[in-house]
Amino acid sequence: MVDHVVADMQEKNARACAGGLSSKIRFSALVCVIAASLTSCETPTVSFFDDLDRVKSSRNIQQYQAFLQKYDGEDETLSFFVHDMRLALATLLLAQAKDKANIESYQTVIDFVNANNLSSGSAQEAKYGIARLYLAAAKKAGKIGAFQKVSDYADANNLDHGFAPEILQGIADLLLAKARRDEKIISYQKVIDYVEASRLKNDMRETAQREIANLLLKEARKDGLSASYQKAVDYAVDNNLQGGLIAEARKEIANVLLVTARKDGSTASYQKVIDYVVANNLDSEISREARDTIEKRAMQAEHAARQFQAGLEAFEVGDYSVALKNWKPLAAQGRSDAQYHLGVMYVNGYGGPQDYRAAAKWFERAAAQGRVLAQSNLGVMLLDGIGVPQDTKNGVRWLRSAADKGDAAAQYNLGITYQKGLGVARDTTVALKWLELAAEQGDIDAQENLDVKYKSGNFVSKD
Repeated sequence: MVDHVVADMQEKNARACAGGLSSKIRFSALVCVIAASLTSCETPTVSFFDDLDRVKSSRNIQQYQAFLQKYDGEDETLSFFVHDMRLALATLLLAQAKDKANIESYQTVIDFVNANNLSSGSAQEAKYGIARLYLAAAKKAGKIGAFQKVSDYADANNLDHGFAPEILQGIADLLLAKARRDEKIISYQKVIDYVEASRLKNDMRETAQREIANLLLKEARKDGLSASYQKAVDYAVDNNLQGGLIAEARKEIANVLLVTARKDGSTASYQKVIDYVVANNLDSEISREARDTIEKRAMQAEHAARQFQAGLEAFEVGDYSVALKNWKPLAAQGRSDAQYHLGVMYVNGYGGPQDYRAAAKWFERAAAQGRVLAQSNLGVMLLDGIGVPQDTKNGVRWLRSAADKGDAAAQYNLGITYQKGLGVARDTTVALKWLELAAEQGDIDAQENLDVKYKSGNFVSKD
């Protein structure tokens, strides 16, 4: 009996070798045959191994499926071979899915592996295949939601994110494209925030920052304010943006300062242009107009000073015609000291007949520029209606302005207005205050007035 079994085993092993089975399968077949022979003296049918060899050689999915349908569960002694064929079929299905490159084919692999409880890497590889297809579709669709779908699928299937940088970069690219369409600072800031949160290492953050700086520069050009240009400069500097943007914005600021200087015409404004150009190392050509203007004004001021002095020297020696000749042009140009002295000449009739109207005109122009003596004289002329319609309210206003600045004559006259109630309510206390201030400065009229009032008892002496 044993001899018969051994002979039969040898025959089956020889047939397995002839059928082209692997050494592992041949060994397994041998074990299976021995077990079957010892227990029941029955061996697997020769047709099973013939089918096995034929199907394996075909690499045809349908034949694999037919084989499994035929032999699945038929004989426990064949289970190893059947399981091995399932694994092989999973591999074939994966290869087919890669060729077709569609989600349904990859899902077929996953379903087959799960349904048969196979320990196979095919299912995991199929999941990666699906994720890659989702990623390709997202890139084509150009929608953030599509990229998010890739990420969600990977997370749900515990896939390590070997392609996570592509997902993050894809979303960042879409955010940047949207920002360029919107042309809004807030949209570019979203790009920056996303790149920083995702820790992407590329130049997209700087690209978005440059676009924000350019938008700030565009807004500045629209409103023309130096503060708006400075905002663009500050942003570029704070974010260490290299290139010509900062210099361009600073040049625009210099131009705005120059326009302002042209409008107000002040030397201080022109000097501000020069200082800004120097401080920011800008091309000196930008400040040429400011420098030329200041130099020209300096020369004019020097000439005007000599001309005024010539008039003053003539006035002091009584050569009033020469004084008038020098001061009239200066007064017309707006020089307040010439305007005041011209008023003095007209009110006193120096170099010609008295002309109170002309005197009041020049006193008023000088007073408007803060010339204290002109304010004091104009106040008196308005109070008394000399050369102008009487206007006690404005007369008191000009007197008070000069008195506050310490002019003794204005203090004396203001004290008289309060003493007599001229243009103001009569108030001896206020009158005494101004008269005493004038007297302390040596104003004789104020001193005499106080002396009389103290003796008459109208004022009470401080002593």
